[in-house]
Amino acid sequence: MKAKIDAHAEHGLAPRPSREILGAAATPDQLQRLAALRLALPPIITEHEAGLARFDFCVAGEAFVLDAEWDRDTGALTLIGVGNARGVVQIEWAKLDEYRRTEARVTIEGLVCEQPIVYHNAISDVKVLRRHGFDVHPATHAQIDDTMLADAVVNAELDHDLGAVAARYTTLPPYKDLEFVAPQEYNAADVVATA
Repeated sequence: MKAKIDAHAEHGLAPRPSREILGAAATPDQLQRLAALRLALPPIITEHEAGLARFDFCVAGEAFVLDAEWDRDTGALTLIGVGNARGVVQIEWAKLDEYRRTEARVTIEGLVCEQPIVYHNAISDVKVLRRHGFDVHPATHAQIDDTMLADAVVNAELDHDLGAVAARYTTLPPYKDLEFVAPQEYNAADVVATA
């Protein structure tokens, strides 16, 4: 626990509280898994202004994971997670004014052109980003990888959803049912599982 608190402090962040206002009612089992998940995750930077400048956990040329969350009913983009196993920057799209959205687009478009990007189900994420004004498509990527497609090649007979892939290859606790309970942790876990 102390190492996790030190890691958060190293990035100028306060440790995440063990219980906070959650997006939806959580069962005791979900709260227990959420606490374990928070311990397993790297620092999560959610402040937009500080966040986009805080990619100090990545080395030039190293791959970033890009994961978008959106409302399944309306298609509205809600959250973008960018990072790797050492840190996650989250852009809370719904909370940004148009100036900050433009700034986020420019930053992510530049990142995509310069760094290798890993997605889990790139088709869905890229489609949502494009629908929200991001100029991202396969030709604009320096390098694009998709863990869903890679897993389909290696494990053709198994499920390829991120929950199944995370269970096979990571030590993260089961988290896919926490999407509405703790959306930021859910997105950060998607980033880490994809990394």
